[in-house]
Amino acid sequence: MARLEPSLYWLLKAPWLAGSRQRESGCSRQQYNASADLPEMRGVRTMSRTTSEPIAIVGMACRFPGANDVEAFWRLLTEGGNSVSEGVPGSGIGRWGQLFGDRAVRSEACRFGAFVDDIDRFDDSFFRISPVEAQFLDPQQRMMLEVTWQALEDAGIDPDRLRGSRTGVYSGISNDEYRMLVVESSRPTEAAASLYALSGTNLNGTAGRVSFVLGLTGPAKAVDAACASAMVAIHDAVADLQQGKANLAIAGGVQAILNGRIYELRADAMMLSPDGQCKTFDASANGYVRGEGCGVVILKRLSDAEADGDRIWAVIRSAVMNHGGTGVGLTVPNTPALEQVMTDALAEAGVAPTEVDYLEAHGTGTAVGDPIELNAVANVYGRERAADRPILLGSVKTNVGHLESAAGVVGLMKAALVVKRGVIPKHLHFHEPNPEFDWDRAPLQVTSTMMDWPDRSGRTRLAGVNCFGISGTNAHLLVEEYRPSAGAARWAGAARAEARGG
Repeated sequence: MARLEPSLYWLLKAPWLAGSRQRESGCSRQQYNASADLPEMRGVRTMSRTTSEPIAIVGMACRFPGANDVEAFWRLLTEGGNSVSEGVPGSGIGRWGQLFGDRAVRSEACRFGAFVDDIDRFDDSFFRISPVEAQFLDPQQRMMLEVTWQALEDAGIDPDRLRGSRTGVYSGISNDEYRMLVVESSRPTEAAASLYALSGTNLNGTAGRVSFVLGLTGPAKAVDAACASAMVAIHDAVADLQQGKANLAIAGGVQAILNGRIYELRADAMMLSPDGQCKTFDASANGYVRGEGCGVVILKRLSDAEADGDRIWAVIRSAVMNHGGTGVGLTVPNTPALEQVMTDALAEAGVAPTEVDYLEAHGTGTAVGDPIELNAVANVYGRERAADRPILLGSVKTNVGHLESAAGVVGLMKAALVVKRGVIPKHLHFHEPNPEFDWDRAPLQVTSTMMDWPDRSGRTRLAGVNCFGISGTNAHLLVEEYRPSAGAARWAGAARAEARGG
């Protein structure tokens, strides 16, 4: 293989690629199979067709900026944490050195980002991938493998026992910055290296690689719907479970920031905040901050999850997507289409807008997008709503930046934790309401302080999650607090979970 340029060297040719670094969970197959601290292992049923029903989230795992697991993510949210960091492009130091080298950049917005730790590290031997192949493996494929394994652990499912099962894998991904680095920095001449470069940098590998490593035979698809990618992937997983095409689904999204020139392109397009914060719904909103990471949820039909005695984080009542059609511009959200996708999700779940108390907004903090989303929310969730019971709004982008293709799964995981634990974290950077929206015309309230879920006389907690893509795709889902039905089996690890507060 030709000598790699420094911009790629840090990812492709580091000494730890020989397998010296254990996975972050610190859990080998032998430890996992024998562990008494994990839920009882359960197999997966053979395929059977079922009618439409709610979908249970039985496992979750993440690797987000400032949070390498679900509990760390919750602490970040409830403590009002902000994972955005600032560097000096052109200094050659740290992550900014990896992205930009020592060259100057055109925009101040490139100084800010929300990054995960050790994006350049991977335990290839754990996943039985050769060091040579691992050099060409996109960090997005690596993260999807690692976080999927952790999510299955969280669900109490032995990944090795899924081999041959009709388990589906659905990944949201739209970023091919690693492939660009490979193409720009090295053209392998050996056939094996060339093949690894192709398979390791294909976006569809984020789903196909997981299915291959785990031996899964269900659907496997990578979805590119720009910033709605992860949400659409989850939508597709829900649909396949409801239609009986799979009995277990691994769904989520991933994003890795690896190419400084893409950073500059977004900054030149005035998409990024020059002062480095997503100030969603605030008068000073001026763009978003790029973030990276991976989130995965393990999904089952609710009846199967209850029969298996699974620990259930939350229940997806509905998942809907549409497109804005012809509007002001391809990159501008279409208000009627946003209203329609929310209305359709409510209709599919059979609930009234006033039954939903919290909305996890897409909320990128842009001057154009925020007022459009607020108007759509007001037209759907603000109708027939009492002034003293507003729809509560928040956006996780104020904490971890905009994870672009993975944004939908970040929002879903936050909403699932909120409905499970009954606490709504503080929405950061909100000081003066955006004047482009008439805040008096509908009861909307941004959660500028952490608060308990409103008392609704014993009604289950229900939240909406918005996600929009820059090419016009819209997605919305409703996630509900889980309350065991009569006769539901008790999860084998319930006592341990209750002791942990989970």
